Amino acid sequence: MTVDVMDTNAEVLKTDKAGRMPVDEHGAGDSSKAPTVNNICARSAVVYVAVAVGLVVATAILRGQAIGEWGLLNPDEAGFMASARAARLSPVPWSTWESGTTGPYWTLFLAGLGALGAPLTLAFAHLLSAVLWALTAFALFVAASRALGRGPALVITVVWWFPVAMVWLVGTPGDFGELSTEYLPTLLIVASALVSREQLAARPWLFSVIGLLAGIAVAAKYQVVPLVVAVVVAQLIVLGKSVKRTLVSLLWWLAGAVLPVAAVVLVMVASPTTNWTLVDQNFTVLMSYVFHRSQTQLGSAGGSRLESTFASLMGPAHFGNFGPLYYLLVLFAGLIWLGRHSEKRSNVARVVLIAGGLTAVLAGGMGAAHYFILLFAAIALAATMPVKRGVRLFPRVRHKVLAIVTTAVVLVCVIGFMIPRFEWVTPLSPHAAAAAFSPNSVNRDPGLARACPPGSKAMVWGYAAELYVAQDWESTLPYLNVGTLTMGGNRESGEPVVRGAIDRADCIVDATLMKRRECPEPRPELLSWCLSAKFSLPRFYPQFVPLIGRQFHTVPVTGGCDGCTVYVRNPRL
Repeated sequence: MTVDVMDTNAEVLKTDKAGRMPVDEHGAGDSSKAPTVNNICARSAVVYVAVAVGLVVATAILRGQAIGEWGLLNPDEAGFMASARAARLSPVPWSTWESGTTGPYWTLFLAGLGALGAPLTLAFAHLLSAVLWALTAFALFVAASRALGRGPALVITVVWWFPVAMVWLVGTPGDFGELSTEYLPTLLIVASALVSREQLAARPWLFSVIGLLAGIAVAAKYQVVPLVVAVVVAQLIVLGKSVKRTLVSLLWWLAGAVLPVAAVVLVMVASPTTNWTLVDQNFTVLMSYVFHRSQTQLGSAGGSRLESTFASLMGPAHFGNFGPLYYLLVLFAGLIWLGRHSEKRSNVARVVLIAGGLTAVLAGGMGAAHYFILLFAAIALAATMPVKRGVRLFPRVRHKVLAIVTTAVVLVCVIGFMIPRFEWVTPLSPHAAAAAFSPNSVNRDPGLARACPPGSKAMVWGYAAELYVAQDWESTLPYLNVGTLTMGGNRESGEPVVRGAIDRADCIVDATLMKRRECPEPRPELLSWCLSAKFSLPRFYPQFVPLIGRQFHTVPVTGGCDGCTVYVRNPRL
């Protein structure tokens, strides 16, 4: 297959300078049969819509198990939903909610969907995860079509998209089937490639669009900074413009990147509801998360950054000892193939992108498997780098027998690797798809609902933000979990915040010792999802015990909150 430019552009360029369609080469000369620019664009639009819809539907079907799960796959997504529910009532960042290690735009994005009618449930979060990944794959297809043509672009997109869409080829639903923090920034970063290089070369101000998407991505996930920087550097390398033009383009990019951050800062400064204590505490969390990993169970168990990242790359042993490693080897093999047909400038840009993606993965500190989604994004962008004009990516086969045998061997190996994992895939049913759009698709505990009815103002202490979602409570505590208060001097500065949350609460749930099948006994003393008794509210803030004793009474609850201590406010006189 010969590669030149995007199929649509190639056909459009066949018109002459006067805008007339060329005469039929075989002498027909019937312009009514010749393709027009409008027809070509219409066909392209149909192709793109079909690909986008196909990717969304296929990803949702492959993620049926996760979308049909109304409970928790990963604590991060529960925190997302809880913060988004608070942001619907108070959209100012760090007013009644915090953003943890993500930026405020993630929470505001979810709150916006909630304002439009989306149910902020875990089932919807799992569906949204599938949609974001599918849209990212679609952005890759469009961008790659311009550089490689639609045929190679479709092959690259499917190979890149399918393993993560299926989940089990790269890891577990707890990393890739849930609403991972990397999905939204990945979509934004890959979507920046939709601004064509021809347009960037002719209009440097369009770098502000790339910068705007980069700024939103960073304000949604701080960890992506190395990747967004690598993206603009790669684009500038491929364009190869003069120093002056490069500097102008870079300044436009910086202007766009600063805009989303400036908007958040201006809103926070102007709003009287901003809690600057939460801002300071959030900064402390970020610094501790990056530089003092050993204070958490996950950080202490994985060794150095490289060791923990390598462990995630290999995958958990109890799931057959597989992770993203094989998937990455296939993707890198594809990049090497493209590199053989590219100019040096494109290959340098690819190296920059991979380095940026790998740095972003390591910047997370904990070595979580879902960090690799950022490296997948870097590889996707590397595939959109231009190849040599007129090059044939798929050469003519001279030895057909050898080609058939080689293809057969490869297919046998691939299919043999995939079939056992297909047994774990549960296709999405129409009922589960419809349930994902229902606010009632939650695992509500009847005992908790009797003690603290839906709509109540509640304070959940510990590491159980999913209770806000399942019980439909309004949070009075901005902290997603107790982790924020364990870092730096946050314990002391957070005391008045917790006191205020107690004063506003109709009920308090101390979920520190909430029983979960994933939690070992005895529980680790370090911060983790499985908290030990030392993190319980009476031991963490003993000064609040008399206050709670005067204003609340305990209610015995088992069921879905077995191990919790539930306090219900006494009737007000």
